[in-house]
Amino acid sequence: MTDVLIVEDDSDIRNLLGDQLQDKGCPVWRASNGENALRRLSDEIPDLIFIDIMMPVMDGIGLISELQKAGEPRISRWCYLPPSAPPMPRCGPSSWVLSTA
Repeated sequence: MTDVLIVEDDSDIRNLLGDQLQDKGCPVWRASNGENALRRLSDEIPDLIFIDIMMPVMDGIGLISELQKAGEPRISRWCYLPPSAPPMPRCGPSSWVLSTA
């Protein structure tokens, strides 16, 4: 099973995406900003991380920077979820959803 962390300050989006993934059988963790996500990631790294870019406290770029500074070797691939698109990620070399697979 694929463990997923969703880092999104909008609770409606966070819950919609989380509920859809749970319906597919994925265990889902949720965080409302980058700081909360870092606390969660100190315990365990999920298989996939969806990260919003614009959030209070610590935004997605800040979270990605902190993960890179920490040298987290299990985070290797990035995907991007456009803000105006339906909740379907587009994977590529410079993106805002992290996959640890």
